Amino acid sequence: MTTRDREKKGFTYRLRGALTAENAEAVRDQVAQAYGTGGRGDLILDMSGVDFMDSMGIGVLVSLSRTVSGRGGTLRLCGLQPSPRMVLEITRIDRIIPIYPTAMAAAMAAAS
Repeated sequence: MTTRDREKKGFTYRLRGALTAENAEAVRDQVAQAYGTGGRGDLILDMSGVDFMDSMGIGVLVSLSRTVSGRGGTLRLCGLQPSPRMVLEITRIDRIIPIYPTAMAAAMAAAS
């Protein structure tokens, strides 16, 4: 479901597939565990491979945002496809978790 790249200021994860009740807990745990081993910094989730997200997926993002902010970082999303982006806009999560068009744009924001 995920791949990761270590960046100077944190991690970038690339998510693929749907983020739903079927896999939400496993994804959250996997990302949180890997982020926890890396110390502090921002977490960039490249969601360009996520084509669907339900309420459990939103819960994963909120949980990860709290984890990251508790360590002095920021959760940043990038590459959202139309359906997941619409879900985040309707629920106004996009006002809490910053969204960028690309991973590079998110990384540049993290570096500033």
